[in-house]
Amino acid sequence: MQDKNEHKTAILVFALSSKEELKCKKINNAKVLFQALSDHTLKTVQKTGLPYFHLTEKEQKGNTFGERFANAIQFIYDRGYDQIITIGNDSPHLRAPQILKSANIMAAGKAVLGPSTDGGFYLMGLHKTDFNIASFKGLPWQTAQLWKQFRRELYSTKVEIVELSRFHDIDSENDLKIILKFTKNLSNLIYKVILSIILPSSINLRVDSPILGLFQLDKHHNRGSPFLLSFYPI
Repeated sequence: MQDKNEHKTAILVFALSSKEELKCKKINNAKVLFQALSDHTLKTVQKTGLPYFHLTEKEQKGNTFGERFANAIQFIYDRGYDQIITIGNDSPHLRAPQILKSANIMAAGKAVLGPSTDGGFYLMGLHKTDFNIASFKGLPWQTAQLWKQFRRELYSTKVEIVELSRFHDIDSENDLKIILKFTKNLSNLIYKVILSIILPSSINLRVDSPILGLFQLDKHHNRGSPFLLSFYPI
């Protein structure tokens, strides 16, 4: 599937830049963390071989989170893709095989949702025929009711939903402690960065991030050079 992409699947990394993440999340001294998370997410997506788009606050259009997210999804559908897998950059335990598994599930005509422990979701896989931009914008975004309401609305469309394992995403320093304690498949770098925040005296870590900022709106395939697409407001 990842060679021919016969089902026209693209990945949307919908995430703020590390600079903006610092303003929004309650984590002290987390600049290195957000850089590392962005790098890690993009590298994970690259391993799938699927085309992907990374939209930060510079490309997102809309006044609310729901509007920005819905517009970003519609933008990719408008580029000719039939299926979209959306992820953020705050689930470092997500791996490329899980993303590809989601793509294969969608190819069978099903939707995919990866619930997070805070009531939201860390991954959504949706065919364009199941996407209603108006209702999507009106969901209770960034609340504990999001997951239940969105799942209920999807069920009303009669699409079969496959649920992935529940993950704990990163919104606060306490989330870092939980992830470090219960997640075994973190990369060595992410593990060290989290440890440096939780136990700052235990490790001195510097992370250079050559990838960050290069993929805001480049559409990529694994072969050849990327080409730039302009983002048109919706």
